[in-house]
Amino acid sequence: MDKIDIEAARELLDFGSRLDSEPRAEEQLQGAVALHNLLAEHNCAYVADEVGMGKTYVALGAMALMRHFQSKLRVLIITPRENIQNKWMKELGNLVRHNIRY
Repeated sequence: MDKIDIEAARELLDFGSRLDSEPRAEEQLQGAVALHNLLAEHNCAYVADEVGMGKTYVALGAMALMRHFQSKLRVLIITPRENIQNKWMKELGNLVRHNIRY
């Protein structure tokens, strides 16, 4: 998997479509690119930040970028509780409907 730059990601993802904060949308996009590039280089990465900073969307955005460039890629999401699993399924649907540029 090759590294990508922010402009390539901007062509594929629009985090601003559902956020009132343009700076937050840009931070999430930058985070998704950074996570994608860490995975491309090291095959391992983690996301940690304060509550409400968009970790789920950063991770989902990185997954969307990876799937764009490697359509056969599969991702396993392991969650500690059912409520987190339900949150991820809901947010994945929201990402696909509102943030991926077709």
